[in-house]
Amino acid sequence: MAGRTEHRSQPGSKPSTLGGILKDSDLIIIYKQIVLTFLDNIAVMIIAFFITISLVSCGDGFEKSYYQKTTNIKFPDNYELVATTDNGEFMTMTILDLAKIDCKKFIKDNNFQPITDFFPTMDGLRFIDKKIGKLPDKNILLMNHHDRQSGKTGWTYIIDTTTCRLYCEIDYPDWGRN
Repeated sequence: MAGRTEHRSQPGSKPSTLGGILKDSDLIIIYKQIVLTFLDNIAVMIIAFFITISLVSCGDGFEKSYYQKTTNIKFPDNYELVATTDNGEFMTMTILDLAKIDCKKFIKDNNFQPITDFFPTMDGLRFIDKKIGKLPDKNILLMNHHDRQSGKTGWTYIIDTTTCRLYCEIDYPDWGRN
């Protein structure tokens, strides 16, 4: 049989792999490289997943349409997003700086009233940098709110009449009635 090479193993020896092309030590090295490449790819995918999640959840996050639909309070066109947070469980909070030119009309159109009976608690402020999320003295604040009821959304909007900073908190429905 011309042109054909036959490999025979010696008695008691292991047969060579792939017709003698690769040795066991070569296969182990290749296997390690495959496993390490796979683990590297998994690590990259995990890191990419967490970066994506953090960008999605930490991005602007302010959904103007949701706030307007939930509260029936329409924002003026000119505002600056100061901060926003959403804990995904019981509330979302946003702080906006409204253009001073729009402030009086916004207050009037949305029936903001002086805070008289109680000073509202805005739980979302604890999730925002304290330098930004500190409410000023109530003498310069006006409020519009709707208390949360079992299974329904509640919300509180407070506006600083000197700076036109608007604090908006929406409390998600409490389906568990806690």
